[in-house]
Amino acid sequence: MPAGRPHGPNDPSLMSSLETAVTGVRRPGPVEVAWNWRWELAILAVLAVSSGLIAGALGLLGLSVATGAGLAASAATLLLWPSARRWCVGAAWPAFSMTSLDALRPRCPRRARLPRPRRRAA
Repeated sequence: MPAGRPHGPNDPSLMSSLETAVTGVRRPGPVEVAWNWRWELAILAVLAVSSGLIAGALGLLGLSVATGAGLAASAATLLLWPSARRWCVGAAWPAFSMTSLDALRPRCPRRARLPRPRRRAA
């Protein structure tokens, strides 16, 4: 049997199993990493170019005003759209409830019962 990866879970070839176990996985090169992160790199490039254009035209104060306006518009859109609002609350609630309960626990008496967060019906 030729050397290489085992052909199945019950492959009797000891050398192919040993070779698979000992050989490391090749790390991706820069082109492969760039391809795997292409959407994130494109978003970063668009944000950098738009920030440079706004800062060049309006200055740093204009850039900060534009950033604040964009964040306010995004937050307003998420809060006014009911399904997006439910998604945001559902995504943020576990972290908020764990943080608040962990912050309250040392300050409560030992026998005091802390309220448990309500679970949403699935």
